[in-house]
Amino acid sequence: MYDDLFVLLSCEHPTLPLAEFESCLRGSGAKYYLKPSPFGTLRYYGPVDESISAIKRCALSRCLHLELSYGNSLEELLDNLQVKGISPAENEGFKVNVTSIKAPYNVTKPLSHVIRVLERELNLKLDWKSSRNVFHLIFSENSLLLGYELSPSARSEVLKRGPKYRPFKRPSTLPSTLARCMVNLSLLKENETLLDPFCGVGGILLESCSLGTNSIGGDLDYSLLKLAKNNLCFFGFNAELYHGDARFIPFHNLHGIVSDPPYGRLSSTHGIKLMDIYKGFIYSASLSLRENGMCVFLSPSMLGVEEICEKLGFLNEGLYTIYVHSALTRVIHVCRRV
Repeated sequence: MYDDLFVLLSCEHPTLPLAEFESCLRGSGAKYYLKPSPFGTLRYYGPVDESISAIKRCALSRCLHLELSYGNSLEELLDNLQVKGISPAENEGFKVNVTSIKAPYNVTKPLSHVIRVLERELNLKLDWKSSRNVFHLIFSENSLLLGYELSPSARSEVLKRGPKYRPFKRPSTLPSTLARCMVNLSLLKENETLLDPFCGVGGILLESCSLGTNSIGGDLDYSLLKLAKNNLCFFGFNAELYHGDARFIPFHNLHGIVSDPPYGRLSSTHGIKLMDIYKGFIYSASLSLRENGMCVFLSPSMLGVEEICEKLGFLNEGLYTIYVHSALTRVIHVCRRV
């Protein structure tokens, strides 16, 4: 079933939340049609079931909604409001969550008007403790958007596997939400094989395992593999771990490679020049992936490895810049082996 839907994004990066959700939706094979969207949201016409499956994978989105109304003013929002297609839980009230994103509105008046209309149309009473009939009123820039929540994202679950909740962590460890996003950008499905040849203490492996992939992790530092195993066991996951150099990957026909190679002073390169590490890794990845396999990895922007990827048979499908500090900007590369 297709319907008018929208996603509330996390806004913690200008483009990654949108890219992650679209990757998950495209991975299901679903067709969808984008609509003009206010900042912090993605409005589209698409399949409901596939959209729910997609949002449940995402860490940089917040929730999926059935769109009830959209307007540039309160009057337009109320004029366009339709509650058809909603099947609210019986014998329960409803609540309206409010999110303001770069909006000049005072939310009190619009909220009270929306509540009165919903009470009349649904024949339900307002109950701020309701957890089943949840509506969402969003103020973004000069637009108002009202929706009925269909499903939350995986964000809260993923945050529980963040570095501060693991038995072992390192200063350079990726946030769990970014690790999950990178796995999602690889388009891998359940039971497909993912490799992280710079696995460190296992942050990316935790997220790939949670999505049901056959996960493999390698590292040149044997002590880190022990920590990765402990972290995986702590959360009830299992992955194949091996001691090895990422420039010489001992696997073939992989569905995807997702990794965070060393990049700065807090990451050991074992005396190997940084550019040599990246050249060797990208070359080895090109030999280890199956046709159309995905390679998603981070690099310092100063290295400029895009040309290397192209020469080694990768098609660039996305570049996402992440500012770390004044001396370091990193890039997520999303590449397909062709």
